[in-house]
Amino acid sequence: MKDVVALGELLIDFAPVSTDEAGYPTLKAQPGGAPGNFLAALQKYGCTTALIGKVGDDTFGHLLKGTLDKIGID
Repeated sequence: MKDVVALGELLIDFAPVSTDEAGYPTLKAQPGGAPGNFLAALQKYGCTTALIGKVGDDTFGHLLKGTLDKIGID
């Protein structure tokens, strides 16, 4: 049994990291979404967590799933 289970969305935040020679921003894809962030914080306090949600079978979905796996959210 998990201590906390969340239901919600995960998403990708695009954060600017630099600009190119023409002045356009270079963006980095960062995992985000309130439920995922909340569960990640709880994991750091020793809680067991799980997320009920769905991600696409694409690069961003794989990034999100890999991030959850890495920090131990089922």
